[in-house]
Amino acid sequence: MIVIRENAYSNDTERGKVRNITYSDVSVTGKRTPLFSFNGLDARHTIEGVWLDNLRLNGNPALAAAEGNLTLGPHMSDVRFGKAGK
Repeated sequence: MIVIRENAYSNDTERGKVRNITYSDVSVTGKRTPLFSFNGLDARHTIEGVWLDNLRLNGNPALAAAEGNLTLGPHMSDVRFGKAGK
């Protein structure tokens, strides 16, 4: 989960941005698949460029947001599934 917001760990009022990150070889197993979400705060504090490289839920590859139980917020762009950099 990537969420930009104020929380108990915030030391100030400034919020940042998230850019160009990769999750590789993530495998989740269990009776209930967790919900995943990527949510920017607003148009200035966004999340962009996330690669999900080899995401598997209960052994099945997730090649799209719906298959990965992933919610994309309105301030999120450029999420990709598959080999990073391809």
